[in-house]
Amino acid sequence: MIGMWTALLGTEQVPEINTEPIYLLYHLTAEFLTAITLLIGGFGLFANRKWGLEIYLVSMGMLLYAVLNAGGYYAQKSEWIMVGMFTLFTILTTLFICLSLLGKNKFKTKD
Repeated sequence: MIGMWTALLGTEQVPEINTEPIYLLYHLTAEFLTAITLLIGGFGLFANRKWGLEIYLVSMGMLLYAVLNAGGYYAQKSEWIMVGMFTLFTILTTLFICLSLLGKNKFKTKD
């Protein structure tokens, strides 16, 4: 997410920077917080930390919102390939959340 936004902003492919700068600032803040939380949650899971699963699930909820929101953005612009891609991401994110919740008691932690 961080890399994608850096590339889009660096190549001036974000017209909202001129038309909706305040909205874009809030949107980018949410996206960067999502990316950072995903990294922290992933680290916690891989390191078998007690807090890892909880942070991971919060980050996946944030990601679910982000991919749904992005799908709506591209649907509004009638960019159907992107809508399809974000629909797939929504399905996969939901699947990972469900699998994590089903296997919640199987996680062994160090803390």
